[in-house]
Amino acid sequence: MRFIGLRGLLSAMVVAALLTPVSAWTEDDTLFRYKGFDYSADDLSPEVRQALFDLDMDYYNQHQQLLDNALVEIYLKQTADERGLSLEATRAELLPVSPPTEQQIRVFYDRNKERIPYPYEQVKGQISQMLMQQIEGAQKSALVTSIKASDEYEIMLRPPEAPWVEIATDGYPSKGPADAPVTVVEFADFQCPHCKRASAVLDKLSGQFGDQMRVVFMDFPINPSGISRVVAWGAVCADRQGKFWQYHDLAFNRQAMLDENAPFTLAKSLGLDEAEFKTCFEEDAVRAKVAQAEAEARRLGLSSTPTVYVNGQKVVMEDMEGDLSKAIQAALDAES
Repeated sequence: MRFIGLRGLLSAMVVAALLTPVSAWTEDDTLFRYKGFDYSADDLSPEVRQALFDLDMDYYNQHQQLLDNALVEIYLKQTADERGLSLEATRAELLPVSPPTEQQIRVFYDRNKERIPYPYEQVKGQISQMLMQQIEGAQKSALVTSIKASDEYEIMLRPPEAPWVEIATDGYPSKGPADAPVTVVEFADFQCPHCKRASAVLDKLSGQFGDQMRVVFMDFPINPSGISRVVAWGAVCADRQGKFWQYHDLAFNRQAMLDENAPFTLAKSLGLDEAEFKTCFEEDAVRAKVAQAEAEARRLGLSSTPTVYVNGQKVVMEDMEGDLSKAIQAALDAES
């Protein structure tokens, strides 16, 4: 299937929307005036600047979704005209959606019945409709991806730029040269599955970029179990014995088995001085260090893990490895 003349089919209104930046302001723009003084984003706290950026990203994503839907309709109409078929026949061919089977509906209900307070017969019609919508959404997404791969497609919608922030990383574990042109700061929780994935991705990227990047780890123990906070205290003590990264890696490898005794189990597995570790673990300074990292995350307006910054800019990670790699390369290009 060939996608021809996309831009010729777009109306002037859509083109104008595409060419307009999503954000209505930049870091230097005046946002408001108070008592004779102008205030821009640079004058606001990191938490507020992050919240403004998050709002811009929400708007950008909604804008992108609307344009993707418009793109699908344009494609279907053009393909129908090229083949001399009706739009309905073309849609049925390119986006075929068959009703789910009784078994598929039943499987979904059984897997989620603890959250569905109604009998199967009462809700199976709604489940069927929802499953059909999911299938249609997946098919549309795949079609959009194939259209965007065309050399005749060019996206003009510009995403908002994350605000630059200064992060207080002094004293926290790092690997890579101190003078590396790119510093990656990760806020993570030892019980967070995506943080485990981020750890593996950053290891891979460290190998890829070598001495050009430095990684700093900051604790943000937000899991309500409290176990990740205890594991984080142990990480501080492992760091004192020069084995933070070994402890870090082992904790993520054993993530499913972490409990309140995990710090001591991990320390023993790593051959740490157990008496020294236990003494360290009881120190108020250890708890204060983890609390300080968490406070820094809160100051920056963070509420989830993992959150990764590249040279002071938060990376939006839809494709974790791809987006981080692009951000690191862009930072290197900016430094050259």
